[in-house]
Amino acid sequence: MFVKAMFISVVSLAMAPVVALAQHGEEKGKPAEFKMPTTYKAGVEEIEHRLDVISKLMESKQLAKVHVEADVIQKVAKEIGQLALKEGSSVPKEAVKDIDQAGKDLAGKFDAIDKSADAGDAAGTKKIYDEMVKIAATLAKYTPKTYQCPMKCEREKTYDKLGKCPKCGMDLKGVKSHVDHEAEHEGH
Repeated sequence: MFVKAMFISVVSLAMAPVVALAQHGEEKGKPAEFKMPTTYKAGVEEIEHRLDVISKLMESKQLAKVHVEADVIQKVAKEIGQLALKEGSSVPKEAVKDIDQAGKDLAGKFDAIDKSADAGDAAGTKKIYDEMVKIAATLAKYTPKTYQCPMKCEREKTYDKLGKCPKCGMDLKGVKSHVDHEAEHEGH
């Protein structure tokens, strides 16, 4: 009986940190479900989308939810240099070093924004967010652009250069491809 009680006590003590970690994880919410982008453009769009979500979370004072979005940014940012190297990325080879460094810098902001948001520090979170946006702008300047008629005369047809719509003559406008994000569709 004594051995059984000791075993239960030792197991209980050993499990205590695991329970604490699980509870801490629950406070931050479950990890974001997303598919790792396979192209440079999709990677940049994923980062931009998550930054937009963080902006909305800050506006609505839901700082506890920043962790999940920042975690995705960190994961994608760590891979963005490799995505830029992929054939067909349209990224100039001389830009890959800058992109890789920007990705590392962006991923490096995760701990700071997570800590600031967890502490409920709105001003600190905003400051780090602004730094992240500047870094993401470096990545965005190398994404291939697409253009489309604002009247959609040719339905979803896109062009890789600015110009005029061959049907109606209106100036083509820049478009982003739609990235399907479950959080947006669930109303988060």
